[in-house]
Formats: sequence, structure tokens, C-alpha cells
Amino acid sequence: MEILQRAGPAADNHVMDLDIGHLYVSLLISLVGYGYFMYGKKQARTPFLLAGAALMSFGYFVPSIALSALVAAVLAGAPFFFS
Repeated sequence: MEILQRAGPAADNHVMDLDIGHLYVSLLISLVGYGYFMYGKKQARTPFLLAGAALMSFGYFVPSIALSALVAAVLAGAPFFFS
């Protein structure tokens, strides 16, 4: 029981934000990433494959909608510059 009591306050330092707008933006960006990933896999185009994987996963680490949109725009445009 003491372990749970000591872990409680430390676990409250980071509260997960469940804003509905952020969830919808993350879902939309992840869908675009899935499209990039599948295109890169079927056409054997590594830049699209990597950008798709990054688009599907970075939403877990970016806290704001504006920053998510900016990172997604950069990642979505990157395969066109590197292919």
C-alpha cells in the first residue's frame, strides 16, 4: 500500500489533455500519415514511408493544435523535397 501512496503524487505531475479539437486534429493527421505510409510501402518509396510513420506517431508527443498543424505540414511536405 505504501508504494501506491508514494507513486500517487508523482503520477499527477503530468495530466493528459483530452481536448476534443486536439483529438480530431490528431485523428486527421494520423489518417494522412496512414495514407503516406501505405503509399510508401506499396510503391517502395522510403521518404513517404518514413513521413507516414512520423505523421501517425508524433501526435502523442505534441501538446497543442497549432504546433501539431505546423509539424504535420513540415512532415507532409518533406517527402516531396527528399525524393
